[in-house]
Amino acid sequence: MKMMVLSQPIQRLLKSIFTSIRFVLPVVLVYTQQSFSCNASSSTSFSSSSTTSSFSHQNITNGSSRPTDRLRSHDHYDSRPRQRLQHAYLKQEKIQFTKTRRRRRNVQEEEEEEEIDLEYVKDYEILTSKEITEKMKLLSKSNPNLVTLQNAQEAFGLPAVGSSKDCPFDQEVIKRWGGKSSLGGCLHWFLTIYDHISHPPNSDSYAALPEVFLSGALHGDERIGPTAVIELAELLIDAAACEAMPGSQPINIDESLSDEEITGIQLDWISRERDALSCRDELKRTRGLDDVNRRWLARLVSTRRVVVVPTTNALGYFRTEREEEGIDINRDFPYDVKIAAHCMESIAARAVNEIFRQHMFQLSLTFHAGTEVIAYEWGAPTYEYDISPDDFAQKTIAKGYSRFAGHFGKTPSYPTGTMNEMVYSVRGGMEDWAYAGSWDTDRVIKCIPKVNGDYPPEKTEYNDSMLRAFNMLVETSNAKIPKKSLGTSEDVLQPDNSIGNGHIARNMRLALMAIDIVQPYVSFVGVNGVALTRDVVPLTLTFPFENEKMELKEHCIRNKAMYIPAELKEITVEWTVGGGFFVDFTNIQHANWENVQALDVGCDGTQPSEDDGDDDVLLNGGFIDEFAYVMGLTRWHAEGPDPNPDDSEVAVISHADTPRGPVFSTTINIGSTYNPGDRLVLLAKVQLDQEWYNNVSDDAKPANIGPMSHIVNARTNKAWKHESAGKIIEGRRNWYSIPLTLVIGSEDDVNDEVTELFNPLFGAQVEEEEKEESLFKTKEDFDPELEEGGNPSIMILWLLVAGVAGFILFYFIRRRKSRTHERLESDEDEFNFDSDKEHDLNLEITTIS
Repeated sequence: MKMMVLSQPIQRLLKSIFTSIRFVLPVVLVYTQQSFSCNASSSTSFSSSSTTSSFSHQNITNGSSRPTDRLRSHDHYDSRPRQRLQHAYLKQEKIQFTKTRRRRRNVQEEEEEEEIDLEYVKDYEILTSKEITEKMKLLSKSNPNLVTLQNAQEAFGLPAVGSSKDCPFDQEVIKRWGGKSSLGGCLHWFLTIYDHISHPPNSDSYAALPEVFLSGALHGDERIGPTAVIELAELLIDAAACEAMPGSQPINIDESLSDEEITGIQLDWISRERDALSCRDELKRTRGLDDVNRRWLARLVSTRRVVVVPTTNALGYFRTEREEEGIDINRDFPYDVKIAAHCMESIAARAVNEIFRQHMFQLSLTFHAGTEVIAYEWGAPTYEYDISPDDFAQKTIAKGYSRFAGHFGKTPSYPTGTMNEMVYSVRGGMEDWAYAGSWDTDRVIKCIPKVNGDYPPEKTEYNDSMLRAFNMLVETSNAKIPKKSLGTSEDVLQPDNSIGNGHIARNMRLALMAIDIVQPYVSFVGVNGVALTRDVVPLTLTFPFENEKMELKEHCIRNKAMYIPAELKEITVEWTVGGGFFVDFTNIQHANWENVQALDVGCDGTQPSEDDGDDDVLLNGGFIDEFAYVMGLTRWHAEGPDPNPDDSEVAVISHADTPRGPVFSTTINIGSTYNPGDRLVLLAKVQLDQEWYNNVSDDAKPANIGPMSHIVNARTNKAWKHESAGKIIEGRRNWYSIPLTLVIGSEDDVNDEVTELFNPLFGAQVEEEEKEESLFKTKEDFDPELEEGGNPSIMILWLLVAGVAGFILFYFIRRRKSRTHERLESDEDEFNFDSDKEHDLNLEITTIS
């Protein structure tokens, strides 16, 4: 055959053409997908696991809303092959190719990952009262669905403390409000952090949120705590707001909207997707928050309620004085106090008292300084040489706090122990009061203070539920006002001796751990090595709008879903566990969605109910129990997570999605139980820290009682039930994950996540007769004429090829004319042109026999 060597200009031309095709073709494909999306009134969906936006198309004809991925109900299953541009190249090698592609993609992302931008790293500094107040106001104004800002004066009718010369930044509020503070003074500001959209007031999930209290400074000259808790609040809110982007609240689309209006919604959605990517990149550059840590922080915001009082002693902090007008606040609570007039004298103690009366906190931290220690009960003189009935759990948690807080420079990790042992005993201490005020009633007294106006004695009468918190004392530093080694925002979640570690950074981590362990949780990580990137997303409606016809079950199915090709008869499921220390057992349960009621599996944002006589009522509801009853350790255990997350399939295939906690795994034989088109519901289940309930020392006082705290009984004692101020704590042993839907598709399907949380047309009206149709549909399902008339992407592709071919033909015609013209000129100059010397044209022809 003959091999032609083209001239350099032609080679450059062809190279440029092929390069153009290489880069233009994907753009054309994406454009045609978007064009089809617009013509079919579609929308986009966002996936945080990828650095690019992925588009999900919808049809809004007659008000319906359907994405193009094929999550099908059993009755409408259709296994015919379909053209899916984004998966066409996967059909030959299917799952293995998918794994390889993901592995390559993540390796590439790791290589391109930017280092933390030191220009934007913040050196933590002790903040003033004004700076802290301004931060709180900014957080609440910017994130009204995640943060509520109040002051105790307006909320509870308390007077301000001090004079008009104190806290001048509060005077405008005082003048506007008036009340008992007409003379001016300092207000007691506090933040309440929780997800208002996922857990609207008066909902069951709102009442059941586990609660944590953080006090920055009872003593005004001990300065680490206030800055640590307000920086922590900012970190939590920034992560949650970023994870919630580009917007997870459904938007109901009116059927009367024009195509232009719908296109406007779509363009706005694309813009918000870009903002989401930018936000996540900024968190990574400035704070070292990778995807896993950002999602973890967002989970904490969306599944807990955290009350933060940065400057608990508002006047003392403003003046940099230990006391409030001569009153030591940490001697002002009605526990182990002998004289009724010697408690609730300070406005700060009354503010804390009012807040506790509105909640049932399970964990609490109160920050101090003057030494370095984490201490727990007892601290009262009555129990000077005794331990509490909850000593085993308190000791475990305190040591966990110390490990995660870490050490830096010459500053070691926190030592731990009882307050009587490690600090000193006090009467009227906040720590013992918050722990035992509701059950050790012999030590509680009604307060009748003689200063700062009247305070009703009944305010210090407590029901059986209010005061059962682990309220640990954290002595943050030997110096009450340290001048250096405060830490930075760089890698703030790293507990080791890192450059950014310091007094403020490590106490931010300590508080984060408290928020995490307040309640157990379990979460799916991946299926067949394909990572599930969305679990708990802030600002997501737990159930549809009232005017939306979608059933709760269908909404729950959309919330977390994955396709499974029909050729896979077995699947490997991986999950992780948090919110505790020791995993007593964990396993997986599954059933066909057709046999399951939505409320039975917690689709309303609550945990499935447990009967008193049965640890696992779900088994009575048609669930199959995969007997992988295994034990393990969480990330908070002294020995670290077990099983090791680095050994998981997700760790090997999707490095960016490796969790920090243990990764458990089991194999489920779906081929013998389910059929193509079936929709499976999977639940992961876990029991944590059962030893907390069973390990009560004979030396514990009061004697002959079991654990008395909410946090121990909430995870170990099913008979435990407390209600107060509209909040509920109900004990249970089993904790369940968000339901995961697995859809068994056709052999052409690819094992991939198809969770749909973020589509702006998600709330469009669904016709009643269409409810049972497939949840995710293809373009052909929207418009059958496409199968007959052809795919618009393919047609545009042919037009592109034809255009390139025409350009090449035009080029060679012009080139030939140019050569002819050169020959004519050569003849005129009496130069011989030898047509046999092909090399004159720089076109070599080689013959190979």
